[in-house]
Amino acid sequence: MTRSLDRLVVQRLALVRFLFTSGVDESRRASPLSAKSILSFHDGVELFLILAAEHLQVNMKTQVNFADYWTSLGASLPAGTQLPSKKAMDRMNKLRVGFKHHGSIPSQADIEQVRGDVTTFLVDATQLVFGVDFHTLDMADLVTDEILSTRLRRAQTKADAGEIVEALADLSVAFDVMIQRFGAPKLSANGYSPFQFKPIRMFHSDSTAEIRQVTGAIEELQHAMRIMAAGIDYHQYARFAMIVPRVYHQVKPDGSDDEYQNVMPELVHAEFGMDEFEFCRQFLIESAIKVATIDFELDLYDRNQTFYARNREVASAGEA
Repeated sequence: MTRSLDRLVVQRLALVRFLFTSGVDESRRASPLSAKSILSFHDGVELFLILAAEHLQVNMKTQVNFADYWTSLGASLPAGTQLPSKKAMDRMNKLRVGFKHHGSIPSQADIEQVRGDVTTFLVDATQLVFGVDFHTLDMADLVTDEILSTRLRRAQTKADAGEIVEALADLSVAFDVMIQRFGAPKLSANGYSPFQFKPIRMFHSDSTAEIRQVTGAIEELQHAMRIMAAGIDYHQYARFAMIVPRVYHQVKPDGSDDEYQNVMPELVHAEFGMDEFEFCRQFLIESAIKVATIDFELDLYDRNQTFYARNREVASAGEA
């Protein structure tokens, strides 16, 4: 029988869902780009099988064939049950081998078949092995940034209470915080971050309309470049930005909370429900994971100042 799930198991199951979600997104691209989904689907299923073997305390060989999991895990499952979808997963595995090792690009019909088969397998097998609903696995457990994780859960609480506009507003603020913090720990020798861009000089209110339009256009371009520089899919961001309400807010330097927050919902936001919220939440989670994988800290300005300070000390000692 299955044992209770600890946090590490939940995180790894969330990673399985992340790989699956990536596969679903890739499968809907135009051919031949959609072929990559086969690799993501297979990685997700294989990670699930490895985790299931550990959870059921089944000792697997170091070199294990994909199909062997169905035989080995079957003996540890409740009587009268077996790991589902063996033939379907064998079919997916053959497509993966053909694509990865022989360059055979699967047809769009094959990809759609695999998408449905993997969905069925993960839903049925997760319930059987771990006793949980696959669709309820929360990928927020993969977000390592505590501030973002807290905001995500706060938004979910509001959405569950039917406060969709307020929940979407929390996601909007969380995204802004993530983008602002992404560029913060990266400073060049002159003290500027290559991910923040130089600020635009504010014009007086009597500036011409043309100048104000140009200024606004540059600010929008800077914002778009900052998002793409963070590795975020701009097409997905565009949909996110169209759904979440405008939120005027000021973030504290540590990003922990807002000095003030003023939600400006359009009338259309009243029509949004859990489907729109779920898309925005998953987009934010996936964006946070992508940002975390490419993020780094490098403060050349501090090093530069230290270098010049040391040289001044050396020069002063020489003069003495």
